[in-house]
Amino acid sequence: MLVSMSSFAQETEKYSSDYANFYRAEELFEKAKFSAAQEEFKVFMKSFHEPNDPLFIKAKYYNAICALYLYHQDAEKLLLAFLNEYPESIYRQDVYLELARYYYRKKKYKDAIKWFAQIEVYDLQEEDKPEFYFKKGYAYFYTNNYKQARDNFYEILEIESEYQDPALYYYSHIAYDEKNYEVALQGFKKLANNPNFSKSVPAYIAQILYLQGKYDELIEYVPPIMEGNPKNSVELAHLIGDAYYRVGKYDEAVPFLEEYNNKSATTRDEDYQLGFAYFRSKQYMNSIKMFDKVAKIKDELGQMALYHIGEAYLKMENYLYARNAFELASTLHFDEEITEDALYQYAVLSYKLDFNPFDEAVEAMNLYLERYPDSHRTQDIYQYLVNVYTTMKNYKSAMAAIDRIEDKDFKMKNAYQMMAYNHGVELFDNGAFRLSQKAFAQARRYPIDPKLTALSHYWTAEASYKLRDFPTAIQQYRTFLEVPGSYSLPQHNDAYYNIAYCYFKQKNYKDAIDNFRTFTQDFNETSHEKIADAYLRVGDAYFVQKDNEQAINFYAKAIAENGGQVDYAKYQTGLTYGYMTDYGQKANIMLDLVNNHTKSVLVVPALYEAAEAYRLMDDAHHEQAKKYYNQLIIDYPQHPKMIDALFQLASLHFRDENYGQAEKYYLRIINEYDNPTKEKEALARLKDVYTAMNQPDKYFDLVESLSGSGSVSQSEKDTTIYFAAFEQYELQKYPEAITGFKRYLEEFANGFFAKEAHYYKGASHLKLEQKDLAIVHYKEVLKRPTSIYTEECAGVVSKYEYEAGNYNDAIGYYEQLEATASYPESKLAAQIGLMRCHTFNKRFDLAKGYATQVLASDLALENAKIEANYVLGKAEFEAANYEAAIPYFRSVAGDTKAEIGAESQFTIALIYHLQEEYKNSEDEIRTLMKEQAGYDYWVAKALILQAKNSIGMEDYVQAEYTLNSVLNGYSVQDDGIIDEANAVMEVLNGLKNKSKEIPEGGDNTIEIGGDQ
Repeated sequence: MLVSMSSFAQETEKYSSDYANFYRAEELFEKAKFSAAQEEFKVFMKSFHEPNDPLFIKAKYYNAICALYLYHQDAEKLLLAFLNEYPESIYRQDVYLELARYYYRKKKYKDAIKWFAQIEVYDLQEEDKPEFYFKKGYAYFYTNNYKQARDNFYEILEIESEYQDPALYYYSHIAYDEKNYEVALQGFKKLANNPNFSKSVPAYIAQILYLQGKYDELIEYVPPIMEGNPKNSVELAHLIGDAYYRVGKYDEAVPFLEEYNNKSATTRDEDYQLGFAYFRSKQYMNSIKMFDKVAKIKDELGQMALYHIGEAYLKMENYLYARNAFELASTLHFDEEITEDALYQYAVLSYKLDFNPFDEAVEAMNLYLERYPDSHRTQDIYQYLVNVYTTMKNYKSAMAAIDRIEDKDFKMKNAYQMMAYNHGVELFDNGAFRLSQKAFAQARRYPIDPKLTALSHYWTAEASYKLRDFPTAIQQYRTFLEVPGSYSLPQHNDAYYNIAYCYFKQKNYKDAIDNFRTFTQDFNETSHEKIADAYLRVGDAYFVQKDNEQAINFYAKAIAENGGQVDYAKYQTGLTYGYMTDYGQKANIMLDLVNNHTKSVLVVPALYEAAEAYRLMDDAHHEQAKKYYNQLIIDYPQHPKMIDALFQLASLHFRDENYGQAEKYYLRIINEYDNPTKEKEALARLKDVYTAMNQPDKYFDLVESLSGSGSVSQSEKDTTIYFAAFEQYELQKYPEAITGFKRYLEEFANGFFAKEAHYYKGASHLKLEQKDLAIVHYKEVLKRPTSIYTEECAGVVSKYEYEAGNYNDAIGYYEQLEATASYPESKLAAQIGLMRCHTFNKRFDLAKGYATQVLASDLALENAKIEANYVLGKAEFEAANYEAAIPYFRSVAGDTKAEIGAESQFTIALIYHLQEEYKNSEDEIRTLMKEQAGYDYWVAKALILQAKNSIGMEDYVQAEYTLNSVLNGYSVQDDGIIDEANAVMEVLNGLKNKSKEIPEGGDNTIEIGGDQ
């Protein structure tokens, strides 16, 4: 009870003394009621006036601490004031610590370091030391004083506290920065299971293992931790990918390197690494894309990338693209070993591919020999060089290249001969006949192959024939026949056929017959068409020479051969029987032609000749003659033979004393047709008719109406002037004839013989090679009704307008020729002309029909049929009927080496491109490069198309190379090729330079943990 009362008394005295307010404030402070405590401390200090009193000093200390804990702005000021007023206070170490904490919290680390430095560690409570060392170390760390930071962190590494693990983290981080990797590794491993560091520590461990070269350990460590570290997943992918790469596990490296590459702004070295990993894991197309990015810069790494692109394409067996990449690598000289090998690979692949749009194989091989004359590969290159000369299609360049070789061996000379011969054939196919003869002469410069030597003579003669130099052609064919190498050639017998034609064209029928018969007697000849044609020409020759029996004999042989032109053979046979006055046989044969060859252009002439046969038999057959004349008049009213049928029908009626009918038909000739010659004959016969009818006045009235002046003498003047001019024409005095016909036309513009005058004046101008003047008069003929001159004039004028490029005008004249043609050759010429004109006018719908007719003609030459196939292909192509177009173009490309063949082959490739069948398009382009390499324009067009194929397949590397080969290798600047290549290159660059989509937050550096 006494003790209790004593304690109560003391407590009562405590709260009733001068220190009462202090005690109440202290009690509140201990209860963490800092705001209330501060107010009580202020009341105490205001009422207590002993500044050196221990409790006053303590109250002032508490007041500053309350302000600090309450985050008052004057807390710093109060603490500093306390230290200034009581520098030796027992509370100064506590104030130092609180100020250090204050500045640390404010992240004023330099100020915090200053106050941490005032503290005597030994005066600190043990529980405060971990905090002291950590925060002091962190302040040093933040201000980049890593040594001091490390030393402070080190002090608490073995002391258990909340600061132990953070201190270990930063201590390990400093060790990592100082490349003390083992120390850092051990520290980070201790923190691996601490949830506060699980997101950052694994990345450090992975990097350290990587930097220590512990790739197997890294490979084992990283995959399990990647899902829990999304922030560092990209960098971790890079590390493990690189680790797999370094231990040669490229398949495993690829997915990790891909992830890093797709989500990071990578360097060229990193792109190269992924490319090589793709290459070694056999993902060749992916490797090419990565190497291409590296190869944009021309340095040692770029050269290596190009070389690997070549290797990748080789692995894919895409030898063309491999060749292109090796070529690019060979142009760089950063690594000479790579340069040499790349050039060798490029040269060999150029040869093996047989694909040399700009003579690359030859140039590459010569360049290799020039650069590396002592290489162990030189003998191989020489052999390849010989082979490539033999297989190249760019013959002119090949010959020039061989000419540069001083010592040519047997194989090289043989190659030269073959190149020269093929160049000659190429020029011949393109119509350059004189140039082809020069090339064939070059083929005989090194007469290694007897057959080629013989063939060069043959084609030289063919060129002369095309140039219509028949005497020279005969000599050259004879030379061919005498050359030993010709005997086993199929052209040996053809030479006799061609010699025969040369004689035939010169009207030397005897020699023509001899040579045609020599041709037909060769048992090895298999061409029924040529044999039949030879028989026909022999028959024609005998026909002209009036050896009728022989003519009939050979026409019969032509029919039996069944090689075409049967209608012509029958027609000529009928004419021959007519000349033999065997009119019955003539009539039978002509009617056979009419009935069994209904589509023949000879149907109308045969019908007329059948009527003529019956007319000439006897009076008993006149009715049959009239029947067939009438059939012709009714069925073919526009045919030139119509007027002849009218005349003969009128004559028959006159003979039968049927004068009214005779008058009717003669008047039709005068009134309905513009044929002065027949008009004169009809007028003369009408005089007989009217005399027989005892109506002479009708005749006089008719003459007056026809003369226009009422004077018969004017008509006689018309006739006299015309025939005076015509006589000069017959005497081949063409200037005089022109003068005479000019006078006639000036005086009788619409005279009896106006049409004839225009025709013969035009013909005279042609004889004098005044073609433009001739055409004027031929056009005048064509303005008048159809006559015997229409066919010839239409043929000349249509060809003239076609060659002048006036296709619309030419079409009209060709149509006139087609409508009036009495000879199969004329009709075919019209169809060919119409086909061509409509093609040039891009009216393929119209050209198509004529091309079909040309193909069906027995008379059409091979070149015309090739052209017809081309037109049919174009028609189907323009109508987007691609599948239908391909066979026509393929036929053209296979049948001719002329430029039309190159265009056709290109169009096949274009069709496949349009159908997005890029591989098929590539194959067709390769065929063009092999078979039609001499046409630079189409080669360049094909290469641009090839680039488009590559773009379609997303092979931008190859597309760029191909376009560059055009831009650097094509010499013509103004034909649209360079512009087209540049346009495609612009598209390609837009695709290639498409930026990489890197996810936001792509900063993959490892972030150091925040404050503790």
